[in-house]
Amino acid sequence: MDRAALQMPGRVIGLVWVDTYRSLGGTEPKDAKENFVAPFRSDLVATTRDFVRGMFRSGSAADLVEWVANDMSAAPPEVALDAMKYSIGNEHAVIVG
Repeated sequence: MDRAALQMPGRVIGLVWVDTYRSLGGTEPKDAKENFVAPFRSDLVATTRDFVRGMFRSGSAADLVEWVANDMSAAPPEVALDAMKYSIGNEHAVIVG
């Protein structure tokens, strides 16, 4: 996203995390994943909002930033934390059902 934003100033307003990136490398060590996820476990709403706001460039439309931050922080904790674990850990999720 940063590269695209630099090449197309004014056209990239944010980054939305929609998929995992299995082909970018190996899995993260368990302690690294837990260290990343720990603040989200402690206060999912506030940590998610801060994290999301950090994904936007300075000067992004404030209403858009807050809409995304509020929407993502409203996810059920069990869903959000599980998705995050697999996304940041570069792991396959096991789907049961």
